[in-house]
Amino acid sequence: MTPSPFNKHFICIIIGAGFLSLSLLIFQFGFIPERGSRPEETNPSEDGGKVYVGEMYFRQNDPNQPRNNLRFSEGDTIEFYNEGAVPHTVTIEEFDFDEIINPGETAVFKADRASGKISVICRFHPGHRAVMTIEPREQTE
Repeated sequence: MTPSPFNKHFICIIIGAGFLSLSLLIFQFGFIPERGSRPEETNPSEDGGKVYVGEMYFRQNDPNQPRNNLRFSEGDTIEFYNEGAVPHTVTIEEFDFDEIINPGETAVFKADRASGKISVICRFHPGHRAVMTIEPREQTE
């Protein structure tokens, strides 16, 4: 039995839609930048640190700190570097901070007051969020 032209077109549409969906999922969640595509990692200094932003994560350069859980002190200057393949935002509503960072770009945020736990989100990607804790800086005598 020979398939009708309708069945051939229907099968092509289904296969095409499947490939498109798979491509979007890989692009959104599975992109891993090539080694060496971001600036050299440095340890956070006493006056701040760096947060790497990628597809669905925010992470510090601290192996003991899990992704999407950021810790800083009052007065820190924090660099958010987009190591991903698509633009992201760094949005911190409690500080009226909202910056778009394209791949390879950096946004600088000054934690000018202690605030406990606050949300950091990407407005472009629902679910792309982190919790950032800004603790009071210990006073030295």
